[in-house]
Amino acid sequence: MISHIQDILALPFIRYAIGSLVIGGIVAGMLGPFILMRRIGFIVGGISHALLGVLGVAFLLGASPYWVAIPGAIALALFIGYIEKSSGKGYGDLSVALVWTVGMSIGVLAMNKAKGYAPDVMSYLFGNVLLLTKQDLFWSVIVALFLIFLVLVFFKKLVMVCIDEDFAIAQGIRVGLYYYLLLVMIGLAVIVLLKSFGIILMISMLIIPSSIASHISRSLGQLWLFTIISAVFSGMVGFCLAYAFDLSVAPVVAIVLAVMYVIALLIKR
Repeated sequence: MISHIQDILALPFIRYAIGSLVIGGIVAGMLGPFILMRRIGFIVGGISHALLGVLGVAFLLGASPYWVAIPGAIALALFIGYIEKSSGKGYGDLSVALVWTVGMSIGVLAMNKAKGYAPDVMSYLFGNVLLLTKQDLFWSVIVALFLIFLVLVFFKKLVMVCIDEDFAIAQGIRVGLYYYLLLVMIGLAVIVLLKSFGIILMISMLIIPSSIASHISRSLGQLWLFTIISAVFSGMVGFCLAYAFDLSVAPVVAIVLAVMYVIALLIKR
């Protein structure tokens, strides 16, 4: 049994997959509570889905996806945050939905017209952690370390902005600045999760673990701890089940998260 596990772990793509799931779980676990407290799940979906347009343009131009995706994700986060803030009452979600659908449409069309290697649109929509390379893992580590640094430095101010804007303003905190910073951090997290979970299923990793933790936590510290544990644990369990039954990893992880959420609800009752 042990030798069989060692043989499996000796495969580079298995190590890259596990490493990516752990890193993705940590990143999602760090940012998930902010998303939950600020209630910006729809904006997260807008950023992730519109990113397909940026990737499509990158492939169409023959540019490196990462060199285009990182600044593209930052620009999208700022743009979506701006239109959500500047839209009239009741029109914020409509504006985000417009960017969401247009971005995805541009991405699909651009990928279809890309010369040479035609990227598989489905792999970007639903992810394929077993196709990750050493370069993918390298970029994930770099972005994850940067996000960890930002969270550690600005944690208290981000929490205040997410929990109570009026109190944050009274404390002299520039609410708008830190709101945009949070959106930029979410945009970078999308890059970390992109190839592992895909544009569609990464939302489950960014939202569900914090929802699970909120039902079993009694303090902010526990909220973050249980969110990270839930994200990493679901990734590992989902990977093992997917490998055992020859299934796609990301959908299995999403189902594991859904089951964990139901269990958390039952525990709370």
